[in-house]
Amino acid sequence: MIKNERVLEIVGTTWQQIPFLGLKCQLAKIGPIDNSWSAESIDFFSQLVLGNFCLGEVFSVVESIIHLDLVCNSKVINSELVASGYATSSAETYLSRVGLLKAK
Repeated sequence: MIKNERVLEIVGTTWQQIPFLGLKCQLAKIGPIDNSWSAESIDFFSQLVLGNFCLGEVFSVVESIIHLDLVCNSKVINSELVASGYATSSAETYLSRVGLLKAK
């Protein structure tokens, strides 16, 4: 496994030549409290990720939506949201679990 800080060193500037793509993603295995993300949870998420190099570790892909664990500065953002009370743990949907099994 390559450590986060070595990724750019290994890849160099080649990645800068690739056009940006928009991909629909969802944090895996968590959900908002009371079925919607509060302004406070969005602010907390922003503080954790903005200005940091983050990697998405894909859990599964369902109907073109990538379910992932987001890792920034060696912290799993999904877990940080739950531990700080801004999200709740939830089971992945049946389709997500099937997608994970197909990927293996």
